Amino acid sequence: MPRRTFPLALALAALLAVPAFAAPDGGAEPAAAPEAAPALASPDEVKAAIEAYKDNWKAKGLKGEERLAQRDWAMQQLVAIQHPDVVDELAKVLKGSDENLRIAAAVHLSEQTALPVLAGKKIAEAIQRNKNDSNFLMAALDSLGRLKFLGATEVIEDMLRHPDFSVKKAAIEAVGATGDMRLILPMLKLVQIDPDRDPPAARGKNSGQSESDGEGYSWEGAEANVDTGSAGDADQKAAEKQAKEQAAKNEAEAKAQNGGADSGGGKPNKPGKGGGGRSIQELIHPIKKALGALTGEEFDSPATVHAWLVEHKEDIAARIKELADVDITQEPMEIGPTCHYVMGGIEVDPDTELAAVPGLYAVGECSGGMHGSNRLGGNSLSDLLVFGRRAGEAAAARADSMGQSRPTVRDDDVRAAQAS
Repeated sequence: MPRRTFPLALALAALLAVPAFAAPDGGAEPAAAPEAAPALASPDEVKAAIEAYKDNWKAKGLKGEERLAQRDWAMQQLVAIQHPDVVDELAKVLKGSDENLRIAAAVHLSEQTALPVLAGKKIAEAIQRNKNDSNFLMAALDSLGRLKFLGATEVIEDMLRHPDFSVKKAAIEAVGATGDMRLILPMLKLVQIDPDRDPPAARGKNSGQSESDGEGYSWEGAEANVDTGSAGDADQKAAEKQAKEQAAKNEAEAKAQNGGADSGGGKPNKPGKGGGGRSIQELIHPIKKALGALTGEEFDSPATVHAWLVEHKEDIAARIKELADVDITQEPMEIGPTCHYVMGGIEVDPDTELAAVPGLYAVGECSGGMHGSNRLGGNSLSDLLVFGRRAGEAAAARADSMGQSRPTVRDDDVRAAQAS
């Protein structure tokens, strides 16, 4: 049995500690060409893959981190196969008691790109079961974004209200990654931006200011706050120093704009107010990034965001309505057989469209046509134009040739037909 001994816990910690940085000056990175969804594996491939997975999962003779790493590797090998049975196997791990394995399963499920709905639903259900596990929630929200799953709106909105700021930020990133326009307003309310209220710069004592709102956060200085790993390492210390410097700057700006009063209503590091280290200031950068993904725009202040929301209010409502209906890229759609085009059976002369019955001309669906028992897609109109003209000309010529012997319709027959 193959063995993998890299400590899983360290790998997961490294995964969750990777910071998100703004794109360098000079424009956004070029968008990658969309990749086609991988094909589903055959029954034989799935059976063999699951058998190998279950054998590797046993991790015989291994303990501790080596056992975790072996099982993580087993999942990694399994997700190379795209199939509902693979999703079901990883969903079992999501229900397990081991936090590290639950995180790993959530991460690996994001690889099931051929089945974003099925995988996304399993992850969303797991989020509901693990609302107090911040590390798991961060990994799971990232996977929802990677799958671009649009069926977790309520779950992500709930995470936007999570007390852990790291989870809030992961939820904001998931809003941008999924492109779910239904979440733009709940996300912006985190920083007091609401299209139904006055712009942030025009409220309270900050009237006329464009860079900060009534809570004293700085829109332009948002990028300084970053998370880069577990507390105590060199990168984290540097980030903490940078965050404190930014917090002090935000606090000073807020006090200056409020006539020297303490904008936070408490100590500088009090969460949720002023420029504290765990404040709405930390949410600005991911919100700006998510806004860019949702709208394709760059915003230099809360006021410009508000103006855009007001201008595009109807467009946002229309997009939300679209998402509220069935999205066939995300949800199953019922498909049933119906009669679309009848390939007729009346045999006609190819030049005049005259049938075997004298005086009967047939074109279109009721006749065999030039394609026999099949037809080219989109060819109906040209078929009718060409052969309809032939039939009309032939029928007119026949009527002219009959002279006085042309059949007539009696008035009594017409009145009888009208009466019936």
